[in-house]
Amino acid sequence: MSARTSGTTRRAPRLRWGVGRLLVLIAFTVVMTGAGIYQVHKHYQLIKVGYALDQDLFEYRRLTEAKKRLQLQLSAYKDPIAVRAFAEDELGMKVPGPEDELHIPRADEGPPRQERLGQTAPHEEVTP
Repeated sequence: MSARTSGTTRRAPRLRWGVGRLLVLIAFTVVMTGAGIYQVHKHYQLIKVGYALDQDLFEYRRLTEAKKRLQLQLSAYKDPIAVRAFAEDELGMKVPGPEDELHIPRADEGPPRQERLGQTAPHEEVTP
């Protein structure tokens, strides 16, 4: 019999990790954990920017609709027929006629007399 098979029992081989392999395993774990955290952070930032972009797009659409409404209102105020109808219906105004002349005294004429206040005056010729 050989020395190997002699009465001694065989032991299972032991794994010898050593300090170097342990440090490599720890470094690999730290690097992979850091990469995972970086990926999660980037994904979080992307979602955050997406929500901000969505909010800005919503605000842009709201302001565009408000601008369209204001332009429509402005065009209604620029239309002479609409202005006349608004003045007559809402404000009770009317187009003055030749008999609706109001005399406003000049500063050198003094205060208006009480009987002429609010009355219309006939057409007067002004002599220079």
